[in-house]
Amino acid sequence: MKNTIVVKGKGIKSEFLCKEDIYPGMLVELTAENGVIKLQKNTNANNLKETCFVTEYEAFGKTILDKAADGDTVHVYFANAGDVIYARVESGVAVGDKLVSNGSGLLKKVNVANAVGTSTAITNGTTYEDVANGLTINGYGVTAIALDNAEKVESGVYFARVIIL
Repeated sequence: MKNTIVVKGKGIKSEFLCKEDIYPGMLVELTAENGVIKLQKNTNANNLKETCFVTEYEAFGKTILDKAADGDTVHVYFANAGDVIYARVESGVAVGDKLVSNGSGLLKKVNVANAVGTSTAITNGTTYEDVANGLTINGYGVTAIALDNAEKVESGVYFARVIIL
């Protein structure tokens, strides 16, 4: 088990209040509550909404397993492409898996392509609109790629190093 969430990167560090109980390594999003910006678990399943992760609060001796409760101040990291994060993941994640939000703060493997449906072949006189007819876009894309298999650090808690895309 690693002892820090940000393994490598040059993203932005900040701090916010929690809207709910959150753990380091979780993917979170900003939300407004009574005019105050707070953090909650990322709710946008299968999509890249933000690459904001809760980090350990080292100044107070907190580890990557210590919960931040509703109303607590928590450190966060806004990751950039290429950053390596020790993130909370679902148990089945394996090296090379493409990952997206599971809608509750964890990263999960994604098996679907962004564009799904049936398209038309490009021939003389075919427009791009014709080709795209019948296709739909699922989400904004992949958030990260797993660099490790999911590592169980305690009952029901799994981490993996991931590279942000």
